[in-house]
Amino acid sequence: MHKNDWAASAQLTLFYNNRQKRLQTICYAHLVVELKVVLFDLEGTLVKAWGPITIKELRNRTKSKLLELGIPSRILSRTDKFTIMLNAATKYADNHFDPNRRRLFKIEFDKVLKAYEVSAAQNSVLFNETFRVLRELKKIGAILGIVTNTSREALEIILSKHSIGEFFQVAITREDVKQMKPNSEGIQLALERLHRENDNFFFVGDSVFDVTAATNAKGISILVCRNCSSKATKLANYTIQSLLEIPKIVNEIEYNE
Repeated sequence: MHKNDWAASAQLTLFYNNRQKRLQTICYAHLVVELKVVLFDLEGTLVKAWGPITIKELRNRTKSKLLELGIPSRILSRTDKFTIMLNAATKYADNHFDPNRRRLFKIEFDKVLKAYEVSAAQNSVLFNETFRVLRELKKIGAILGIVTNTSREALEIILSKHSIGEFFQVAITREDVKQMKPNSEGIQLALERLHRENDNFFFVGDSVFDVTAATNAKGISILVCRNCSSKATKLANYTIQSLLEIPKIVNEIEYNE
């Protein structure tokens, strides 16, 4: 082979070797980014929502309805936390009611909650930084999802009203689980549907229930402290004042393979 041909061949080999290395680097970077799953709570985190009555009034009405449906007062009096009361009532119904009675219980129980949830969704307001943060996270390749204690109907109203549905690859509502947050069932279901390992995610929320659910699912909790408790700040991996801080946190952390 002529000397010039050898030189050309060497240059061509070098070009393809360098190109392969670049492709491998791109593929590796893409893999790292893809592992960064970011799950969000909805109300109080991405949107501000309020119903026709206060949470306290809703809790009292719901408690009266649950007693009417056959849930013993001893089950409901163990806590004054609304979601924990609902989880306890659901668990009791699952364990003590026959299939027909369980079905009727869920129908009646759902009516009480939806009246509040749908109104809250219709009156919801997007926090100023929400859209920008979701767009930035998608830009860096993060996989986004929602795990909320509200209903599917209310969720769809919020996503449609604020045009943010396109950002999320999975959304888990209270109808999808037996136990709502602070139970980690919803988070685990979201990860399962995304085909991701439990330790490879962030969970962003505004309450101690969100932080507890994330911790129990072995994730990294990010607490948006708009009106948070001291207990929540102590438990959270990160406490932030604005959603705008999230992309930096997500970019800084590297997962172990």
